Amino acid sequence: MAVTDGDEARVIRLLAQDVTATLGTGHEDRIRDTAVRVRGFRDDPDDYLEKVVEDVQQELHDLFIDPTWPRCPVHSQHPLWLRDGHWMCTQTDTRIAAFGELHSAVEPGC
Repeated sequence: MAVTDGDEARVIRLLAQDVTATLGTGHEDRIRDTAVRVRGFRDDPDDYLEKVVEDVQQELHDLFIDPTWPRCPVHSQHPLWLRDGHWMCTQTDTRIAAFGELHSAVEPGC
């Protein structure tokens, strides 16, 4: 199964929603560039989505833009991780928000 233009557009849109809601604007090019690059070597749409998110998340951590992005609203000292279409607290194995919906679950100051 090949990654389609729709798959690419979807991951860009949802990831941009989450990043913008939690970090603000200015990261759209990073997300788009990563999505285009990863598409060149991923064939499965689910694997593609996870790799794009993982790579953007890792870059935000490595560049110290936010080393705990997206910050767990329960513990505030570790990031959430995307699993099965949801941002998860892996310490408690709890779903925090659906992918693309962090703005409704992670409030500033949590």
